[in-house]
Amino acid sequence: MLKCFIAILLITALDNPVSAGTVVGQITLTPFRQPNTPVNRYTGRDAVDLASATSKRTVSAAVVYLIGGPKTDATPPQEHPQMVQKDQYFEPEVLPILVGTTVDFPNLDPVFHNVFSYSKAKKFDLGRYPKGHSKSVTFDTPGLVKVFCEIHSSMRAHILVLDQPYFASVTADGRFRIPNVPAGEYTLKIWQEQAPESELPITVPAADSIVVNVK
Repeated sequence: MLKCFIAILLITALDNPVSAGTVVGQITLTPFRQPNTPVNRYTGRDAVDLASATSKRTVSAAVVYLIGGPKTDATPPQEHPQMVQKDQYFEPEVLPILVGTTVDFPNLDPVFHNVFSYSKAKKFDLGRYPKGHSKSVTFDTPGLVKVFCEIHSSMRAHILVLDQPYFASVTADGRFRIPNVPAGEYTLKIWQEQAPESELPITVPAADSIVVNVK
């Protein structure tokens, strides 16, 4: 189990009261373990420059999200988020979305990719397609979707499909911010690559910010 040190602080918003609270804070990120070294299966002008394709990340990507609280009728965004294929990596490598969202998978590499997943929350296989082309998938079931490329075994990503819109990707220094959260009792969950998921109960006030620091 992940040991957590939790500090919770209420900050009263006297100058600009709002009808919903904001959850802000910082978590300690685990070191990132590089996946398999990319292999260039193409030669000549269609090759990817693998010298520039090496991931520069030193910490694992993470998502903070809330469950519980009042029911919401949030709708998926009209503008599709993207998971780009570039330099034989997925960008971003972790993508949180609201259930019902359609994600685009554009290929920016000079080689073919074949994006697929066998995850229970969403099984799909986009087939092979070249640079400049894009395909889309609608994620209509909550859960974790592990994404791979059939051609390049080093390519992998995660899509976290959530049934409430109260979530945020964590920055490289461990900070996060979830605005416009209706007041109520929630469970704050922390999903992080290569680490056990952790959670803690929080109470979001109607006109304040709640600060949650987890180590």
